[in-house]
Parts: sequence; C-alpha cells; structure tokens
Amino acid sequence: LGLEANAAEFIDYYIAQMKRVTNVVDALPAEERPLVVVENAAGWQNDFCCWSFGPYNYGRFVELAGGKNFGSTLANAYRVTLSLEGVIDAAPDVVIGSGANWSEARPEVTSTLLGYEGDPLVNAEKIAALAGRPGFKDLRAVQDGKYYSIYHQFYNSPYHFVAIQQIAKWLYPDNFEDLDPQATFNELHAKFLPYEPSGQFWVSMD
Repeated sequence: LGLEANAAEFIDYYIAQMKRVTNVVDALPAEERPLVVVENAAGWQNDFCCWSFGPYNYGRFVELAGGKNFGSTLANAYRVTLSLEGVIDAAPDVVIGSGANWSEARPEVTSTLLGYEGDPLVNAEKIAALAGRPGFKDLRAVQDGKYYSIYHQFYNSPYHFVAIQQIAKWLYPDNFEDLDPQATFNELHAKFLPYEPSGQFWVSMD
C-alpha cells in the first residue's frame, strides 16, 4: 500500500505500549500472580457456565498482564468450557468477562454492551446483573469488587495492547498506578485512527 513508514511507526508504538506492562510483570514472582477466570462473551448464553480460553486470545492477554489464567490450567486449547462448580472451587482472585454490543443480533443477550456506542449507565446495570448471577455473587472475586468486563473484539485488533494495559491495572493497581489505558486509547486514535474515541470499552462492578 506504500505506507511502510506508517506501519513502522505503529510497530514501534505497539512495542513501546506492550513494554509498559511486560517490563513490570516480568519481574513478578510466578507464585504471587493472581488466578483469573475469563468468561468469554459473558451473558451471551444464559443456560450454563461458561465459555473460557486456554493460553490463547484473552487467556494470553491475562498471562501477558501478569495473571494466571484458569483456563490454561485445564487445557492447551483455544476454547475451554468451564462448569460453575469448577469456577466456585477454583476461587479465583479476579473474574473478567468479555462483552460487546450484540443486542441487535441477539436481543436477549445480557452482556455488557461495550464499544463505540457503549453507555456507562447501561453497562453499570449490565455488569451488576452479571456479577449477581447465582454462584457468581458468592465468589470471593465478586465480593471483593474484582469482577470486570472488557470489549470482546480487542482480541481481534492490532491495538489489543490497550486491553492488556487495562487488565494489568486491574490485577496490579499499585504497580500500575501511573498507567492510564484510556489515555493510551485516546492517543492511539489521535495518532493512527481516522475517527474520535467514544463510548466505553471496559467497566468494573464498582
């Protein structure tokens, strides 16, 4: 496309943004890393728990952010199906669900409606409902306020480093006190994207 200089600039930016996380988490002892359950498309299905990931997709993001992905302990697979009993028994430190605005295609979906049209007031209600589901509401992670939701389609994006930054900030708020993923997201748009940032791309239950 004749845009090699633009591509090189983005590659340098990508590496620099990833290092803001990996330079910190690489020094953290493995035995101290929090156990994270990732719920793939939380609220898409309402009749069972749950879809998750092995060491790929958001499972990989969790590991790069310094967490121990529960799905990776079960199988070296892209998709892992969890039972609610298994999640309760694992007693994760953190639970992260992915969400997007699937409501037009699937009106019954209860996911957080994250994305460029995301509404914080709507998503505050959505994440509270997800955290209050039977079984989930009794998890230590939920009771400690460590239930989160993040934009599902970050996994399929060259700027997934924004998701990794936000997950790292959730897992290690003290270590990443000065990291501002929203500022990274805004800067990304200003530098590389032809439209303005809008909406909401992650939300916590608090």
